[in-house]
Amino acid sequence: MAAGLTAWILFAVAPLVAHHAFKSAFDMDKPVHLEGKVTQLDYQNPHVFFHIDVKDSLGQTASWRLELAAPHELQGLGLTKGTISIGSDLVVDGFAARTGDRNMGVMEFKLKTNGQSFSMAEAWKKFDLPATGTPIIKFPSAPTPAK
Repeated sequence: MAAGLTAWILFAVAPLVAHHAFKSAFDMDKPVHLEGKVTQLDYQNPHVFFHIDVKDSLGQTASWRLELAAPHELQGLGLTKGTISIGSDLVVDGFAARTGDRNMGVMEFKLKTNGQSFSMAEAWKKFDLPATGTPIIKFPSAPTPAK
């Protein structure tokens, strides 16, 4: 009985521990702009991840891991599992990971094939992203309550 309860608690709490604040993982002072092809999709909780191959000015290819919001947040933006596929060409803006590796927190991205754009601003804002001072995204001000 105790083992079952412990397993249930770990199962229930693990997603909460895994879900981090945006600015704790990504450096708001390091904006990143990438263009590349999707090589892998991980559409799962607590976040969706895309992997893209990006060519630098010397023609060398580097793989980047892009972190987006949770699947239910993306679905609210009209982004589903079928919206992007392996081989899709993307233009992506976001912030570099604090770890210094090729991970980025995505703020906006656009599908090159049809020009469809998606902004993660409102989704990330729920997880402590500051409303001012970001070089790429400017969040709208909250409405002033009526007196």
